[in-house]
Amino acid sequence: VIDEPLAKIRTAIDEVRAEFPGIDIGLTGKPVLQADEMRTTSDDMMKASLIALALCWILYVLMIGGVLRPILLVAAFAFGAAWTYGGATLAVGQLNLLSIVFMLVLIGVGMDYGVHVIARYKEHRRMGEEAQTAMRAAFQTAVRGNITGALTSSSVFFMALFTTFQGLRELGLIAGGGLLLCLIAMTTVLPALLAVFDARRTERMRKAVLGIEETNTEGILHFMIHWPATVLIISDVVTVSLIFALSNLRFEQNLLNLQARGLESVEWEHRVLNDSSSNTWFGAIITDDIQKV
Repeated sequence: VIDEPLAKIRTAIDEVRAEFPGIDIGLTGKPVLQADEMRTTSDDMMKASLIALALCWILYVLMIGGVLRPILLVAAFAFGAAWTYGGATLAVGQLNLLSIVFMLVLIGVGMDYGVHVIARYKEHRRMGEEAQTAMRAAFQTAVRGNITGALTSSSVFFMALFTTFQGLRELGLIAGGGLLLCLIAMTTVLPALLAVFDARRTERMRKAVLGIEETNTEGILHFMIHWPATVLIISDVVTVSLIFALSNLRFEQNLLNLQARGLESVEWEHRVLNDSSSNTWFGAIITDDIQKV
């Protein structure tokens, strides 16, 4: 609602600045701050989602090996993400400052379901099994675990539906439903993509992945297996030491401190606060007795 008149006001301000360069003029106020907050949040979440998706793909290339399967994984995830956007449109019809972060949830959790499918599929393929047999084995093992994990994770998000804050309710519905849709995509679309593209190529049977033998347990895995007591002691020490950090944890009540830096509306809001006792954000208290305030 505010975007169009806000753009016209800022255009008028730019014209005044050009005609009177000596005048220091700006725009702020609650509607302006809210509009800027929504715009910067939307832009930042888009950037964060693309960066997260790219980094996850690189990680999958390094860990899964090859390029094709990670690409198929991202392609299958794109189906789940698209279905989630459609489901959010039908079920809610809008995104808010909280529910807009659902894409990061899907990238961080929803793509894992495909990782389990590919890992188990690849394991059976290395054993010399045909593509259909390997995929059937992946369904009987990885997909069953994925269903349990997805139902558990989505149930946690659906618990937000029992809260009274509408922002959390919408986030819980979209994120929880999105995880289930990603599960469906990784259970149907990903196997189909693997059957079409991966099964057609001749895969070399090997006992090593990225040059490391399957029976090799060097590095941190070797340490955890052969020194479990040491790992538990280190974990306990780190956990207990972090408890002392709770004393420095506080709740930020000033919404201006949560805004993106460099916004003109935020800078002018601070100027208004510093130059006078007034504020563009205010609350009204009505009482019959001043002593009760």
